Amino acid sequence: MSRLITDRNTQHTMVLCDPSVRFRDAVNRLEEEQGEMKAQILSIRQLVEKSGKGEPGRVCARIAEMKPYVCELMARLQSHEEWEKRYVFPLLAELTGKRMGPMSVMDLEREWAMQYLKSYIEQSGSIGMFSPEPKTRELLRQIEQALFILEEHLRKNEEIVFPLADQIAADMDRYYR
Repeated sequence: MSRLITDRNTQHTMVLCDPSVRFRDAVNRLEEEQGEMKAQILSIRQLVEKSGKGEPGRVCARIAEMKPYVCELMARLQSHEEWEKRYVFPLLAELTGKRMGPMSVMDLEREWAMQYLKSYIEQSGSIGMFSPEPKTRELLRQIEQALFILEEHLRKNEEIVFPLADQIAADMDRYYR
């Protein structure tokens, strides 16, 4: 018997039934969210590249302009992390019998990226038109570091998690069909 559940935070609906259907739903959502996060990261990266050029006053203004985009990315990451910990990781543990090593490393990467994003958000509020260049460069460096970590995290999803998911799905299809 199947039943639908809806994640209150994201309004995504999942079917609770045999593990193969639950697993495919989780992988589909993971891939969808990955594409959305990649687009957000690319947009912020373009803003960072523009921000690093120009007069100091303009750089400060661009840093302030980036803040809503960074806040939106951070909120998405928090929601994504909560969902993964609530649904994906337990499901992978159920299917593989353990919590995989690469997954714990990827958790750490996301935490590091979040720390850089939080630091940027906190410090960007104190940036003004005449802020010293070293301070503005440090903020740009923090964002660049967060984006680099997140890009690597998403790359690992593509190289580790998605192929594993495909293999698990194929094994489940053979078992449950």
